[in-house]
Amino acid sequence: MKKYSMFVILWFYITLPAFAQVRTDNFTSDDRKVLTSLQVKTGQLQVKLDEYQKQTQMQFDNLQTFLYWGFGILISFMGFLLGFVLWDRRTTLAPVTRETEELKRQENKILDVLRDYSREVPELRELLKNAGIL
Repeated sequence: MKKYSMFVILWFYITLPAFAQVRTDNFTSDDRKVLTSLQVKTGQLQVKLDEYQKQTQMQFDNLQTFLYWGFGILISFMGFLLGFVLWDRRTTLAPVTRETEELKRQENKILDVLRDYSREVPELRELLKNAGIL
C-alpha cells in the first residue's frame, strides 16, 4: 500500500501544476477602456513629438544656413584682406627698390671718381687700399 500511496502522491505533484498553468482572461471592460484611452494618449503624444521634431529640424536647417553664409562671408573677407595686403606690399616696395637702385648707382659713381682721383693723389690711394675699396 505504501507503494501505491507514494505513486498517487507523486502523480498529484506532477499533474496538479499542469492544471495551475491554465490561463484565464482577467481583463474587465474597465481595464479595456483604460488600455484604449492609454493607446489614444500615446498616439497623441507621438503626433506632438513628430511636430516637435519637425520644428527643431527646421531650426537646425536655419542655423546651418546661417553658419554657411557667415563662414562664406568671413572667408571672402579674409581673401580680400590677403589680396589687399599683397597689393599694398608691392606698391610700397616699388619706390623703395627704385631708391635703392639709384643709391647704388650714385655709390658706384662716387667710387669711380675716388679711384680716378686716387691715381693723382698717392695718400688717397693708400687710404682706399686700407679701407678695402681698391
